[in-house]
Amino acid sequence: MKTRLSLPFAVLAASLASAALLPAQDKPPVEPIAVTKVDLGRPVSFSDDVVPILEDKCQACHSAALTESKLMLEEYAQILKGGKRGPAIVAGKADQSLLVKAAGRTAEPFMPPPAKKDYKPLTPEELAILKLWIDQGAKDDSEGAKKKQEIHWISLASSVNPILALSMSPNGQLVAAGRANRVQVYDVGSGSEVVTIGGFRDIVQSVAFSPDGTLVAAGEYQTVRIWRAPDDKELAQFRDPAAQKGLLAHGDQVPGMALSPDGKTLATASLDGKIMLWDAATTQPVRAIAGNTGQLFAVAWSPDGKRLASGGGDKTVRLWDRDSGRLLHTLEGHQGTVTGVAFLPDGHGLVSSSLDQTLRLWELPGDQVVRGVEGHQDVVAA
Repeated sequence: MKTRLSLPFAVLAASLASAALLPAQDKPPVEPIAVTKVDLGRPVSFSDDVVPILEDKCQACHSAALTESKLMLEEYAQILKGGKRGPAIVAGKADQSLLVKAAGRTAEPFMPPPAKKDYKPLTPEELAILKLWIDQGAKDDSEGAKKKQEIHWISLASSVNPILALSMSPNGQLVAAGRANRVQVYDVGSGSEVVTIGGFRDIVQSVAFSPDGTLVAAGEYQTVRIWRAPDDKELAQFRDPAAQKGLLAHGDQVPGMALSPDGKTLATASLDGKIMLWDAATTQPVRAIAGNTGQLFAVAWSPDGKRLASGGGDKTVRLWDRDSGRLLHTLEGHQGTVTGVAFLPDGHGLVSSSLDQTLRLWELPGDQVVRGVEGHQDVVAA
C-alpha cells in the first residue's frame, strides 16, 4: 500500500532535501591583527605598558568577576598560570604564546570573540608591545613583584572618630554613619542610636542602604560588608572567590558604593581604579569594569539600572554600560578630583562634586554643563 503525501508535506520535504544539497555557509573570515614594530627606546614595562592594555582590552572577560576559559589576566602570576588551555605566555617566545595568538587573531579562540561587537581587539601597536614584552623575557616590574609586607593592624585611638560616610534609608527613618572603624545606625525622628556595627579593622570609607531599606553595606580597606538593618548580624563579606589566597574585593580603600535600583547588584568603586559589580543575593562577583585612568572615589546607578557613573582622581565623570562594562561617555570640566556623582530621578541629568570646590549639573545624553555651583570655601566631598 502506498502512502500519499499531502502537498504541504511534500513541498516541505523537497525544500529540506534541496537545502541539504546546498554548500554550508562558512563563517566570515577573521582578519589577523596587522604585524608592526614598536620602539619604546627602553625595555617594555609590565606595569606601565602591558597592564593598561590588559585592563582596557582583556579584563572585562578575564578577571575575578568573569573568568572565561578559566583565564584571569589581572595579576602577573595569573598570566603565567594561564587557563584551561595552559599557560598564557611563554617567556622569550611571543610567537608560541597563546595570549599573543588569541589576541592577534592568528589562532582560535580569538580574543575578543568577533561576535562581541562591543569589545575592541588590540591595535597593531598594542599587540606589538605585548609581543615585545614577552620576547624580552616577560619580566614583572610591578609592586606585586616586590616582597609583600604583612599588614599589622593596630587599634584606633579613642580620639579618632571621623565620619567619612553617611546614608539615609529610603523611608527617611534611619541614617547610617561610618564613624571611625564602625557603622552607627540612628533613628532620625528621635536622634537615638539604634545599633552599632563593629568588626572593621580600618576606617569606614563608604555606606549605602539598599533601595528597600533592609540592607546596609559598608566599605573599608579592600573589603565590603553587608548587614540586615537595623540588626547587627553580618550577612556576608563581598570578596573575590580567591579570597582564601589573599585576593580581596579590591586592592585598596573602597570609598564608593551603590546598590542598583532593584537591589540585586552592588557596585563598588575603589582607589585601585576598578568598579566591581556583585550579586547582592549570592555575594558572587558579576563583572569588573576597568579602563579608568586613576583612583575612584564615587559610583552611582542610573534610575533604570542600565548605566553606572563613576568619579575619580583623573577629574572626569565616566558613564559605563552595566551589562558590557563598555565606556559610554567621559564628562570633562572639573579642575580637581571628582568626589561624588548622582543621577537625577529622570535619568536625563547627573550631578558631580569635586575637590575644586564646585558642583556641576550635566545634561544627558551629551556632555553639556547646564549649571555650575560655586561658593564653597573648601572641597566638596559629596
